[in-house]
Amino acid sequence: MRNGNRASLSLTVVGSNSNIFISAIGAGGGSGVFLSFSLGAEDNMVAIVQNSIEQMR
Repeated sequence: MRNGNRASLSLTVVGSNSNIFISAIGAGGGSGVFLSFSLGAEDNMVAIVQNSIEQMR
């Protein structure tokens, strides 16, 4: 998905028997070259993963 900035989401899913470990790490954010500050895009992407997993419980 493209959203006009440099935000990224690294997602790792590891399972063993009935145990599942999910790691979601958001990084990046702002779109400026010199003043590249985050507006929360990475937090929003992690929240989407978290909400999706919580709905599956």
